[in-house]
Amino acid sequence: MQTVRFIARGLKTSAKLLKAAAVYPDSAQALISRCSPAAVRPAVHQVSGVCPNRRPSGWLSTRRLADSTTNHVKFNEPIPANDLPRTAGICSMYRLPVVPDSNGLDVCFIGVPLDQGTSNRSGTRFGPRQIRSESPQVRRFNQDTGASPYDSLQVADVGDVNMTIYDIEEAARNIRDTFSYLLSTGYRCKILHGTPIRRAVEEGLIDSHRTVQIGIRSSVLSFDDIEWTLDQGFRVVPANHYYHKSMAPLMEEVRQMMGDKPVYISFDIDALDPSFAPGTGTPEIGGLTTIQVLEIIRGCRGLNIVGGDLVEVSPPYDQSGNTALTAACFLFEMLCIFPRVKYVTMPARLG
Repeated sequence: MQTVRFIARGLKTSAKLLKAAAVYPDSAQALISRCSPAAVRPAVHQVSGVCPNRRPSGWLSTRRLADSTTNHVKFNEPIPANDLPRTAGICSMYRLPVVPDSNGLDVCFIGVPLDQGTSNRSGTRFGPRQIRSESPQVRRFNQDTGASPYDSLQVADVGDVNMTIYDIEEAARNIRDTFSYLLSTGYRCKILHGTPIRRAVEEGLIDSHRTVQIGIRSSVLSFDDIEWTLDQGFRVVPANHYYHKSMAPLMEEVRQMMGDKPVYISFDIDALDPSFAPGTGTPEIGGLTTIQVLEIIRGCRGLNIVGGDLVEVSPPYDQSGNTALTAACFLFEMLCIFPRVKYVTMPARLG
């Protein structure tokens, strides 16, 4: 089933969170996670993926540090096209610095290029790389909402999980070890995503009564598949209930439902209609539009967002790169709604 999920989760023990990484590894991509606001420390930037206890194999530059004269933190920011063409440079997320861990970061991007557990067409292992490749098209300021995340948060790319692609059990251990390492270097709350939401419910990793699934559609084996979800307390919003409609009224209800408790956003790119995002393993007609998804993400502004992910981008099925570019745009929108992001009031004369 294709869906956008808003999952409110309590702060569980790290053991359970790491267990989630081992059980639900398939096709997770471009996971963004809120880290603790620790002091910025010197660090090196690496080209290789995150790997515990191993010196980085490549170097870019040093992370920006606090100004010694003003004690003002200089935030990381994407390399502007005036300084380096968008077609040049190291392929990092939005051309942000690549760092070996989450020390001193508020938000980090990490890729999990794995698709051995996919239920349909493979190819999502190439998703994180393609999303990074398209991400320089996304600029630093959101002119629609006035959000300026790089003036508000310390953000960086921590690379990919360094794992085998030939043994899913070993890959699960690699994922667990990597996130254990990241948890030890700055995360305050870390929740991992995977396709089997049912398993997450069974293990008590999510609050079913504060979970909303938006954009559900497709044929199923039986009504039991739907009935189980409803019995758990999920709010399920089928895509056809919002054909030709704005999602803004729905998001008002979602904000009331979530309250001030931690919220995690999980977005499957196949929630979109395949006319917008053909590059996915399980395309399903009758999906959401890009405008509706923007309304959903922006409608989460003000919630206590602790993390999010975007999954199911499969570049082999979209040679244009537009699906990956759409994913990069949505991840930027998610970044813009994190707590503490500064907003500029846009001039009323626009429009």
